[in-house]
Amino acid sequence: MDTSKKYLEMCDCFEIQTDHGWKSGDWFHAECTTWVIGDAGFIYETRDGSHKRSDIPIPSKAASECGWGCEEKLTWLPRQDQLQEIVWDVNLIGQFIDFNLICIMADFNHFVHMHSYIKDKTEALEWIKYISIFGTYEQLWLAFVMYEKHNKMWNGKKWMFLVSVKKNGLNVLII
Repeated sequence: MDTSKKYLEMCDCFEIQTDHGWKSGDWFHAECTTWVIGDAGFIYETRDGSHKRSDIPIPSKAASECGWGCEEKLTWLPRQDQLQEIVWDVNLIGQFIDFNLICIMADFNHFVHMHSYIKDKTEALEWIKYISIFGTYEQLWLAFVMYEKHNKMWNGKKWMFLVSVKKNGLNVLII
């Protein structure tokens, strides 16, 4: 599970944090530490790197009472499977789950290998550079979610809307 500062910054956006309900297995970050929700409470990392369990049932209260002086802002760090669920068409789940999954994986493959479809070599290299900034699959899947669902790309500091311009008669994306 990616708990890096970069992934935390990427996840700390309205599109990902809105409407998420805490569930067992969720990872989240408080200013003081990173937590994972278990069936019997929360597990968190202490200052010395060891792990402890808290029985406090509300994540924000657990964060504020962990002894680190945490603020109550919590940032959800979605796992790769949760990011994949975000792009699933919930209307098809159950009826055509295999077909839906194949479509998602095909779209993800196209996203990762988009440079193969770009005729301009400079733009293709730019796409390769863009994809290569993501060091984990969580980061790459989050980039895919933001691209597919919100028409945004990561510029290294924040999510930016894509802008399309005409170049030689074709629509070109500008980051």
